[in-house]
Amino acid sequence: LQPIIENAVIHGIEPKKQPGKVSIISKIVSEKYIAFKIEDNGVGMNPEKLQSLKDKINSSGEDDSNINIGIQIVQDRIKYYFGSQYGIDIKSSPNEGTTVYIKIPLVF
Repeated sequence: LQPIIENAVIHGIEPKKQPGKVSIISKIVSEKYIAFKIEDNGVGMNPEKLQSLKDKINSSGEDDSNINIGIQIVQDRIKYYFGSQYGIDIKSSPNEGTTVYIKIPLVF
């Protein structure tokens, strides 16, 4: 969760130049998986930037730039260890904030 929270603060809250909020919620959704929701009320992203980010994190490390490398590594590891049905999804709106959902298997 650390790279996701760090991104929320650095890319969402800090550019806002005002106090902001980051919330973290976890929920056992079924006997099979747990979901995390990391939400900020920062600057958000326009649709083009959001799609570009989604494309990068779903490229399985093919993009060698340092942009959002932390979130891409998290995505790659989740998919490697748990399978393609798990991972990260992102929703964002300009001036409203960003929400990152993480889905991983529930293992006891």
